[in-house]
Amino acid sequence: MMKLMQDKNDKLIPVLVKAVRDLSRKVDAGFEQVDKRFEQVDKRFEQVDQRFEQVDQRMATKEDLNDLEAKIIQRIEESEAMTGRGFVAVQEQIYQLATKAELAKVASDVRDIKRRLIDVETDTPTRQEFEELKRAVAS
Repeated sequence: MMKLMQDKNDKLIPVLVKAVRDLSRKVDAGFEQVDKRFEQVDKRFEQVDQRFEQVDQRMATKEDLNDLEAKIIQRIEESEAMTGRGFVAVQEQIYQLATKAELAKVASDVRDIKRRLIDVETDTPTRQEFEELKRAVAS
């Protein structure tokens, strides 16, 4: 009877070892997929950071807008004092400055886009959260 139980145990051990190895491979493959996903997320964060830089470079500050407004007012006052050919050139400069002011206002609307990108960033798990989850699964 003991021999029969020993034979069953001897047959069962390799099956259990194989099952544990298979499970270990599956877990490792799962972690590899998670690592790849985090690499993709990291790349996306880099793209988001680059986009933030581009937006920040294009955004006008309140001080820039005030300076631009002061320049426009100054040019209008100068143009009122001028006559003839100089007046037309000044009008063109005023038009260009007004166009720049409108573009600055449009660029300030980009802040909404920036806020949305920040929301995407906060909804994505951090590397530390992933590592904690990985440790919890491993234990």
